[in-house]
Amino acid sequence: EASMTMLAETAPASFSINWNYTVTLNNNDATTPGTESVNVTYGSALSNIAVPSKTDYTFYGYYTENAGEGRQLINDAGEWIASVDGYTDEDKKWIHDGDVTLYAYYKKAQITRITFSPGNIVAPGATVTVTATIEPAPAGETTICWRVLYSNDNPLAPQPKFTPAEAQGKSVSFKAPEASGSYKVEATLRKGTGCGGEEIHTFTAPFQVAGDH
Repeated sequence: EASMTMLAETAPASFSINWNYTVTLNNNDATTPGTESVNVTYGSALSNIAVPSKTDYTFYGYYTENAGEGRQLINDAGEWIASVDGYTDEDKKWIHDGDVTLYAYYKKAQITRITFSPGNIVAPGATVTVTATIEPAPAGETTICWRVLYSNDNPLAPQPKFTPAEAQGKSVSFKAPEASGSYKVEATLRKGTGCGGEEIHTFTAPFQVAGDH
């Protein structure tokens, strides 16, 4: 007589996958924090965030590492960046399997260059126009205050008259010293609308006065 062995039906194993994650936004001591964390779902679209702000600095975005290192995931407008390998797809949907901390990156406004017109070698008493370049654009109201220095960094006395007279613009004109020699133009970026505000950054550039008056 044949025997039959009955196998008990085995229920399928059950497991769960967590598709929801937290993106923590480290604002790096922001003055105004903006969005501090975002709940994201794998495969779902990402919404823009409120960006942080920091006095005297310009916000450049959120990165996977501090000091602007690693991969940038959020731009300076608070928008997620598409097609960041391992994080977002081409439609700005979240594709990273896990929680993440991102770090705000800022740059402080600085004067990076001074240009001379007609050039940095001029005749005695010639009119010189100097223009300062500031990068990035400063946050809040600022003033650029100008001085002319000897090559040894001692200020010229009396100072030349700057036009505009307030000497508070990115571009000003003045008359070169009457004596031939080496000089410097100094531009100081300050907070507020006057030259008494707190200093943010100072930059100097050399020029020459050549020839006989």
